[in-house]
Amino acid sequence: MKIVYCIPSVFNSGGMERILSIKANYLVDVLHHDVTIVTTDQKGKNTFFNFSPKIKFVDLQINYSDKEVRRNIFNIVYRIIKIRLHKTKLSRMLNEIKPDITISLFQNEASFLYSIKDGSKKVIESHFSHDYRKIAGGDNAVMKLVNRYRCWKDDKIITKYNAFVTLTKEDREAWHNRDNIVVIPNPITIQCNGRTKLNTQTVIAVGRVTRQKGFDSLVKAWDIVEKVKPDWILKIIGAQDDLLYFEYINRLIKDLKLHNISMCPPKQNIEVEYMNSDILVLTSLYEGLPLVLIEGMSFGLPCISYACKCGPKDLITDGFNGFLVSEGNYKALANRIIEVMENNELRGVLSKNALEYSKKFRLDLIMEKWTLLFKDILTK
Repeated sequence: MKIVYCIPSVFNSGGMERILSIKANYLVDVLHHDVTIVTTDQKGKNTFFNFSPKIKFVDLQINYSDKEVRRNIFNIVYRIIKIRLHKTKLSRMLNEIKPDITISLFQNEASFLYSIKDGSKKVIESHFSHDYRKIAGGDNAVMKLVNRYRCWKDDKIITKYNAFVTLTKEDREAWHNRDNIVVIPNPITIQCNGRTKLNTQTVIAVGRVTRQKGFDSLVKAWDIVEKVKPDWILKIIGAQDDLLYFEYINRLIKDLKLHNISMCPPKQNIEVEYMNSDILVLTSLYEGLPLVLIEGMSFGLPCISYACKCGPKDLITDGFNGFLVSEGNYKALANRIIEVMENNELRGVLSKNALEYSKKFRLDLIMEKWTLLFKDILTK
């Protein structure tokens, strides 16, 4: 089977890139399919994650990121030109290689991929929640209007594909339970060779340092935690994708006179960090299905998360394998962190249950779901 994936680039350390590397490697190395990854903004950079040498890469050199003139008429014209060039190049490439299935990761090509007549079945998969545009837009009235229109447009686009894959049942409902929607969660993406010993007095948060991840809320919570538990440390591990936000986080740490927070770059061997931590915290404004929660649970880490859309409520059963806290309530978050720190027996129970729950996200089980989907749409 010939499969094509469309993604802007694969040099970033994000969850979408990590998941693609794991799935694509499994498809070529285990299931022996033919996989091509098509990018638009790779710019000759190396991949962050390891991809099988059997995978073919094609960069269309559209480079949407070359120019950013937001809320400006020239940016609209610029984008229209780029989209047309993208469609032309992608159409030509697909008609040359004749894939069986072409998959969009809901990026720039999502608006037109379904209309390319190359004979392949078209699949679109979302790594964010239905309402993420509305949440990310903040309180700006103009952006609220724009994002409401974009959400409406997204709702129309997904109906044009042979299948639309969401990560959670919660998100499927948000997309109005349409007939072409299939729920397939992300798999565990790293090899777990043990379970954390829960003896390092370390809390970790993992994710790109952007406003979406809500690390400012975590820092405010840690201001409360550090006063009660000065021997514990917090590690925030992730790429500085938003320099202004990164600087804001560092200023906040300095202003609050916090001493036990470390801002760490992304780690390719993140397994070491999970093994040497006691608690995992997630403070995102929105997610699709938080990969870090699944990974952390596979090492037996108790997880404490805001109950944001979407994912945490699908993964965490409150008091069983972690705790859910109402969005943005950093005081309640701090209290839960302190509770888990102080109660060794509770921490052990949460750890055991998290490890057991994570087994349902084994790679072979998740890829079996993808295989069934591919067979289904190819026979229709």
